[in-house]
Amino acid sequence: MQHWFSRFWRQLGLCLVVLWGAVHLIGAVRQPEVSLSSSLPGGSIPAASLSPAPPDRLPLIYSEVCAFLSTLPSSRFIERLQTDADRIEIRYYADYQNYAFAHPHLPDAEPEYNRLFKSRDSLISLLMQQSASLFRQFPVTATIEIYAHGPGQALYLLSITQGSLKSFDSSSPNVQDIEPAWATPEGRNAFAERFILISDKS
Repeated sequence: MQHWFSRFWRQLGLCLVVLWGAVHLIGAVRQPEVSLSSSLPGGSIPAASLSPAPPDRLPLIYSEVCAFLSTLPSSRFIERLQTDADRIEIRYYADYQNYAFAHPHLPDAEPEYNRLFKSRDSLISLLMQQSASLFRQFPVTATIEIYAHGPGQALYLLSITQGSLKSFDSSSPNVQDIEPAWATPEGRNAFAERFILISDKS
């Protein structure tokens, strides 16, 4: 009888050790679930529901930039958004057909697309306003690049730093203080010549 009890306790102890090891292994392997969004879901922008990023915080938070862009009229035509530590990159659909193919169930938006992208002046105005708005909303941003196609499928590439935008209007050295006073035909042309590369081929 004593031998039977001794063997029983040894087996019970072995089972407990194996069970503890299994629980420990499962706990070590399991990680908290993290939801990351590397690209705009279906090219769409979620509704703005987040607070602005604190001005001294790095890196830029993708979801906050995405939420802010959703408040701008051109947001529905953004195909891809990428944020790095202090850089924002935006790519618009190359044409309305690509947008419509990606969103077959959305209402027709071709008139709005044409209003924004089919005129050189309106596209330059969009690029100016969007870059200034992003710098103002996210002061930690150092660089912004925006790709869009304009009349004749020409590729418009805006590449601008916060410092260069400040120096563009020397009377308003802070991006937060810049008013659209320079948003005149002459001002838009000067802005395009300095910051926008226009190529006939995409």
